Amino acid sequence: MVGSNPRSSLWRRAAAIGLALFVAACDGGPKDPSTLGVGSGGLFGSDIIRGVSCPQTAVLDEPSDLTRFSDTSASGISGILFRASLEMIESFCQIGDEDVDVTVTTEIKVARGPANTKGEANLVYFVAVLDDKKNVVFRTRFPLIVKFSKRQSRVAFSENFALRIDVRQDLEPADYLIYLGFEMTPSELDFSRDRRQR
Repeated sequence: MVGSNPRSSLWRRAAAIGLALFVAACDGGPKDPSTLGVGSGGLFGSDIIRGVSCPQTAVLDEPSDLTRFSDTSASGISGILFRASLEMIESFCQIGDEDVDVTVTTEIKVARGPANTKGEANLVYFVAVLDDKKNVVFRTRFPLIVKFSKRQSRVAFSENFALRIDVRQDLEPADYLIYLGFEMTPSELDFSRDRRQR
């Protein structure tokens, strides 16, 4: 069970993101790529789904694998609150005269850790749109509360969202990049990086 009920709020989210992206693309200037909230090096996932003219869409490598501990000093298995993974299932787009609508389906899996006595996991994933210069045109975040039943140790569910990007006259839809990942603290990002290097 997901406390935020992502399916029922899907189209409210889609409309909100679409409007925000439209405004950001029209009025907002380039933003610092560091607002993605991730470190540098080895971030980009190997699976990029791209249509003939669609924006590139990918889950960032290290921010797709989140391990959260009960406190900042914990590092062993007994201190894990939960582990979560983010995977993109599919992405497609519809191209208009001045904009492009992108629909993305992801799967989120969350495993309960030994230190999780409350039976819930609080996490946030983000979606960022970048232009051809890797400037962040827009970034938004989605908080989720995942709840476990007494005997439940794992939860898996899909998340869907739609984006409308107002395409600049000097760019093509395929020039835009859409990246997804979990928001993490610097120590969580380091832990994810270390796990992948083993």
